[in-house]
Amino acid sequence: MQYMTILLVVCITFTFLWLIRMRQLLLRGAKALDKGITTPSDFCLMGRHMQFEQYDPASIKKEIEEELKEKYNITEVVYVNPVYDIADYYRVVASQHEILKLKLLADAHMKAYMEENKCDKAAYIEVINNPEECPKDAPKRGGLCSKRSCDPTEIDQELADIKERLDELDAQASKESAEDQEETFTGVVFVVLDKPNECSKVLAEQDAAYCLKFFKNICSCFCLGTKSWTWERAPEPTDIFWENMNVHFCKRVLNSMLSWVLTLCMAAVCFFFI
Repeated sequence: MQYMTILLVVCITFTFLWLIRMRQLLLRGAKALDKGITTPSDFCLMGRHMQFEQYDPASIKKEIEEELKEKYNITEVVYVNPVYDIADYYRVVASQHEILKLKLLADAHMKAYMEENKCDKAAYIEVINNPEECPKDAPKRGGLCSKRSCDPTEIDQELADIKERLDELDAQASKESAEDQEETFTGVVFVVLDKPNECSKVLAEQDAAYCLKFFKNICSCFCLGTKSWTWERAPEPTDIFWENMNVHFCKRVLNSMLSWVLTLCMAAVCFFFI
């Protein structure tokens, strides 16, 4: 049993290190493919673990400009985009997109039904809401097995409610106090510079070794100030998941560790009890 346990731990450790190595090779390959091709990320840096004295966009930009000028002799910063927690906003927008898809289907079916049966919208709504008369090809809500039809008037009302909610969130964001901005700030900032070689200058001074980066990111959970700032090349705009920006590095590490522990426990049960 002891040998099996040791073998299991060795296999999991090897798999973990192999995944790290594959990640490094993937990043290296992506960098080689981008060589000679100018993309938006060539002009943009992504700062992590950023902490400031004040968290409004103007103050954040000022502190970053001072730091880049003092440490890297970069005098021109084109744009600074601090990332705030938009999870609520994203959820509302995601639901809006889903309802818009239903609206397209419902409007197309309503138009075809009205042309085929020479009726108006009111008659179509009455037929849709009658389970006995509802056409079998009418769009449904709630999945493939659902029998709830898509009522165009109901969908329009939901879209109006969502628009009202989005307006409320926009108004709330525009009236945020300094304390609210600090609370919703994710620690991530995108910085657009004037030239790609300026981005390269900043990235060249970052720790290249994966282990050093990892421990520096861990230390950033407890360190404050500009010493905990880390810079990396920003991903392409289409590769950014804004709703995940509020997940801190330490939380991702803890989630990964929990996943590995559960995997180890499940593997141990399979080895020794099944």
